[in-house]
Amino acid sequence: MKAKVLFIAISLCVLATLLAFQAGGACVKQRRYWTDAQLIEVAVTHLASQSYGDLKGRQWRPMKIDESPEAVADFLKSHPNCCSVDRDPYYRNILDVMFGWNAPEVRVTYERNRGDPNRDVEAFYTQWLAISTCGEVLKSTKGWSSEAPDEAPR
Repeated sequence: MKAKVLFIAISLCVLATLLAFQAGGACVKQRRYWTDAQLIEVAVTHLASQSYGDLKGRQWRPMKIDESPEAVADFLKSHPNCCSVDRDPYYRNILDVMFGWNAPEVRVTYERNRGDPNRDVEAFYTQWLAISTCGEVLKSTKGWSSEAPDEAPR
């Protein structure tokens, strides 16, 4: 009987520890914590690698940079206020954290590529991306036209 209780107690402690690490924003699978700078780099690289098209056969990339590490680093250095990370959005609750939806949201404001058909209407765009605590892009959440990256709110 004591062995059963001990086994259950140890199992509950392990589960509670894993949930605490997950709630704190750690990547349990990789046993590490991704910094805001690393999450921002993932988001900018993802956006720079995207390619869009329309029914008229036009193709374009949203950002003016390519996804190379050098281009991403130059973009981040040139636009220090372009991006931010929200690790605790106001709408998230304890159930989201318990069931693994504890993904930080990264805001990236960038100048649209000249080939983008919407560039004439809105030259700059702000995109929010959900990035897992393990550095994987989960989805684009919301976006809107914006001011220049250096003027974007933090």
